[in-house]
Amino acid sequence: HDHLGNHSKAIEILESISEKSSDVYFSLGNAYRSSGRYDEAEANYLQALQIEYNKASVDTLTDYYGNPLPVDDDKQNQVDMICAASPVQRLNMITNITPDIIVVILSLGNLEYEQNQYTSAEVYYNKALLFVHELYGEGAAVLPAAYTLYNQALNYHGMKQYHTADRCFTDAIVVFRKLSPGDDTVQIAHALNRQGINYRHMKQNSNADQCFTEAVDI
Repeated sequence: HDHLGNHSKAIEILESISEKSSDVYFSLGNAYRSSGRYDEAEANYLQALQIEYNKASVDTLTDYYGNPLPVDDDKQNQVDMICAASPVQRLNMITNITPDIIVVILSLGNLEYEQNQYTSAEVYYNKALLFVHELYGEGAAVLPAAYTLYNQALNYHGMKQYHTADRCFTDAIVVFRKLSPGDDTVQIAHALNRQGINYRHMKQNSNADQCFTEAVDI
């Protein structure tokens, strides 16, 4: 229902589920976000993040390099402390990273971006990109890296930091192309178009026209 645009029906069905998984909370976040109900979207994204953190961390609290963390008391106490922290504090305390955690953090960034809360969005995007590097390695050609860089570029454009946005657009396009060698995709066309718009704001019209032409060709 959410994909078909019937967000209220999707919300009704998802809210009726008594025992919600992280996927259900994440889908609820998407449905509320699509409906413009941003506070409820954020609450559900954070609930999904909490569940994913619990799944990743209760039995295996480690640092970024996989070394066990020193624990004096029950590990669950550390998890409870993290879940009780504010969203930004919680991000800084996460030590075990999974792809699902990255997707939720990216969605929280998108939520802030859609409300023109660019500074808050930047925090989420930077953390998502850091986690991508930690999980996959810096420069890895994976979709979470491409989408994080692309959305980060849009956010910097919104902040009028056009040169920084340009670097992010370029990096995102490089990753998208690595993911589909020899086959330019719609995502690449979208990124080139937005990079062209960004170049116009930088008064670099020849670069902008080159991006627009390449996007149209795709």
